[in-house]
Amino acid sequence: MTSLPPPLSMIIAWLLLLLPLWTIARAVAAILHQAQQMHRIPCHHCRFYSGDPYLKCTVHPRHALTESAINCPDFKR
Repeated sequence: MTSLPPPLSMIIAWLLLLLPLWTIARAVAAILHQAQQMHRIPCHHCRFYSGDPYLKCTVHPRHALTESAINCPDFKR
């Protein structure tokens, strides 16, 4: 049975080492991006936000605390 030439085996070894690290780095970047997006939601600082789990916003209850509320036209401090 023949073995792989040393340069090819080194390349495969590095790929096997770097691929999981690259995947983890992409996952962390996606989590950070999602966290930044969620921090842009202004509902908690709006005067129409009630904090009630059944009716979170009296003006836009369907969009309260979602990404569609980021540019809410009725946002008031």
